[in-house]
Amino acid sequence: MAKSKQRSASEGAALVAAFKKSGQTRRQFAEAKGVTVCSLQYWLSKTKQQAVEKSAVRFVEVVSKEANNQTGNGGVVMELASGIRICFDGLPSPSYLSSVAAAFVRTGGC
Repeated sequence: MAKSKQRSASEGAALVAAFKKSGQTRRQFAEAKGVTVCSLQYWLSKTKQQAVEKSAVRFVEVVSKEANNQTGNGGVVMELASGIRICFDGLPSPSYLSSVAAAFVRTGGC
């Protein structure tokens, strides 16, 4: 069994990329690269978690335009983490707001 060593995040990401291209099982890849299966699994899990966190929709505060002194017509403004502001004339359902935010995340708008 290979001895485990400390790896930087970039080394871990490179290990995962090489594994995904290899077409090998975790055990085969680990033996060929001289790493432990546990270390490979750690980096697979870590990179997957980072990808989920990066693409996850973040909840934002939705305030009335009146409270935000925008137009005073009873609508709402949704401000995304990127600073993009989306104005609605009425109050959309939470599921619709979530789908709008998710669309911006998918398209790279956030």
